[in-house]
Amino acid sequence: MAAPFFSETGKEKGTAYQYFEILPLNTETSYTAEQLNQYIKSHIPETYQNKMNGSGPLATLGDSFIAAQNQYGVNALYLLAHAIHESAWGSSAIAQTKYNLFGFGAVDSDPYNGAKKFNSYQDGINYVAQYVAHQYQNPKGSYYHGAMLGNKAAGMNAKYASDPLWGQQIAGYMYRIDKALGKKDFGRYTSGSYKLAVSTVDAPLNVRTQPSASDSKDISYHLPSSGAAMIVSGQVSNRDGTWYKIFSDQSNFLDRETAYIYHNGPRGTLSEIVNVAGEKQ
Repeated sequence: MAAPFFSETGKEKGTAYQYFEILPLNTETSYTAEQLNQYIKSHIPETYQNKMNGSGPLATLGDSFIAAQNQYGVNALYLLAHAIHESAWGSSAIAQTKYNLFGFGAVDSDPYNGAKKFNSYQDGINYVAQYVAHQYQNPKGSYYHGAMLGNKAAGMNAKYASDPLWGQQIAGYMYRIDKALGKKDFGRYTSGSYKLAVSTVDAPLNVRTQPSASDSKDISYHLPSSGAAMIVSGQVSNRDGTWYKIFSDQSNFLDRETAYIYHNGPRGTLSEIVNVAGEKQ
């Protein structure tokens, strides 16, 4: 998820994170349904196109991905990337016969029989979007480890898939789709007043309704582990130290709430804004 980056002289300057791997998924994409469909039509590998005798189901489901995003608050670019990865561009047997683009319910020992069957592709997309929103993006969810894709330490990948590179691979699809469609999403939350930050402590980190450490009633939820990411929209300093004003994971872009997390001061450095690979440092 993070790797060192260097100056032009070769001197190591710090650590850079992959943008789509740490972007919280309770955000929205800049792209329309038609643009998502067009990407599939233009970029589906020939092997899969030949297998399906055409572009397959993903080339017609842009409206469903956008509708799921706008109903459940789950990024549609992520949903499409997840579907591409798990269904081999819509060509897998699970996708073709069970309308299951995400391999949802499949287990390593028996993927096909374990996978859930849906009544339609739209039903499958809605089911998985709702499940991700409730169980992985929301701090009250059973599998919440931060609202981003992440890795085995933090994010969806900590619990969703056995493959330690699962989050990185889906983030890679998001990057490639975004690049092909004009790079409207990359850096959206690392420019202007927005930054991405991560927890730096190997323990639960309090997220509060107010920038104060004096009242336990202000605690909304916890970031569970080091590396869990958040979108920072501002900064506040007081006698306790410096706080980041963040977008709460108890909300999404449909009804955004703010919260506060401790950055640094007498208690040490508990979170920090990070550098993103591919951006000027």
